[in-house]
Formats: sequence, structure tokens, C-alpha cells
Amino acid sequence: MPKKIDPALLKLRSIKRKQVQHVLAITASFAILISGCGSNNGQSISRRSARNSGDSRVTPANANDKINAVFYENVEQCEADIQKQQAEYQVLLQAHQKGELSNQPTPPIMEQESCAAQIQAAKEEHVRNAPVYDSQRDCEADGVRCERTPPGYYRSGYRPVFGGTYFYPYGTRSYIYVRHNGVRHRVYQPRTVYRSTSSNRVVTPLGRTVDKSTPGKVKVPRHTSAPAPQRPKGKAARGTIKGRGSKGFGSTFKGTGRGGK
Repeated sequence: MPKKIDPALLKLRSIKRKQVQHVLAITASFAILISGCGSNNGQSISRRSARNSGDSRVTPANANDKINAVFYENVEQCEADIQKQQAEYQVLLQAHQKGELSNQPTPPIMEQESCAAQIQAAKEEHVRNAPVYDSQRDCEADGVRCERTPPGYYRSGYRPVFGGTYFYPYGTRSYIYVRHNGVRHRVYQPRTVYRSTSSNRVVTPLGRTVDKSTPGKVKVPRHTSAPAPQRPKGKAARGTIKGRGSKGFGSTFKGTGRGGK
């Protein structure tokens, strides 16, 4: 006859087995955590820094707080503004060198040579995100000026007119890379806006209306730095600017709250 095993001994073995499994699970989790910390090379840190820009800090509570930004509608505005900044910097620098200015001036953050690449990045962002409507009437119902989509676009219809772009070179900076005239440029992440049906306003992809900024450094509501929602695919975008924020951050801004510089 097979030898009987004491039930109490079986229970004790089961308890010990569970304890060992629990310890092994904790050890494995700790090892994964340590290896993850050790694998943060420069590239992964750079990507994390790029995501940690103004848009990732936007909340309903701080959306209307004013932050520093730069606004341009075209390359000419960008080049003229930076040229003006450079001239002012040279005057201040000479005054500092002569002892007439105690603090050394800070050179412009942006470079005139990068203007074309900056605006190209903004227009590419516009093409990726601007919704397409079946009719001009549907498009303008969202409070934006509209244009026909160009030949070869992913679908025919009407889309909002590009109204310029904000960049955020102050504080935590977010970069992307674009090729312009065969050269790879590192440029600031653009946040494009659409022309409003009101001449002195622009509309963000989240449907917020803000006062149109003059070219150069401005103060704007923090919500302008929020990324554009993904464009709806395979259907007309009627009401999509104000309506496509049904979940998450965008749902807070279905109306057309007013902001300013």
C-alpha cells in the first residue's frame, strides 16, 4: 500500500512554494527596473526631453496661463524678426564691451538660416493635421477660412487655411528634424493654427479662438502648445475642429474661448 502523506505537511509545502514564487516575482521586477534605469542612453533621454514640452503640461487648470512663444506666418516674417533681433543684440553687445552695459546680452535663440526649415515643418504639420470637409459651408461652420484641397491630396474637399505657427524656444524645448534643400535641420516643434473668419483671430486645431499675434516673441495661452488631435480618416470632417476632442484634454475646449498675446 502506498504510504499516506500527512495533510498538514502538504499544506506547509504549498505555503512555502507560494512564498518562493512571491520572492522570485519581486526579484524579477527589481531586476527589470534596474536594467531599465541602466539602459537610458543619450538617445532615449533626448526623446523624453522632446516630449516634455509645453504641450505635456497643459491642463484645464492652467490652459489659459500665458507663456512665451514665437509666432510667424511665413519665412519673410521669421527672417525679418530674427534680423531685427540680431541688430539689437549687436548694439547691446557693443555697449557691454564699452562698459556701458553691466550685464552681457543674450544672443537670439533662433537663427535666421533656419527660418525656411521652420516654416516648412509648420506647413507639413498643417497638411498632416488639417481636417477635410465635404463642402466649404461645412468647413466655415467651424469658424475658419477654407480652401480647396490641392490635387493629389488624400481626399478632395475643403480644409482650413494655414494661419501661421507658434514655436516655443523658451524654457523646455521640443525639437523635430526636417530636410530642406537637401540639408537636415533641427527645428522647433511647430503648433499651427488656422485663419479665422474674423480677420484679427486665429483658431487652434482644438477649436480655441485666440487673438492673432504679431510676428515675433509673444505671450499666448498655454493651450496653444497642445498637439493637434489626429485627423479623422475615411469620412468628412463636419464639425471636427470643435467636436473631435470628445475624450481627454480636448473635451475641455469645445467652445471658442478667447485668449490673447
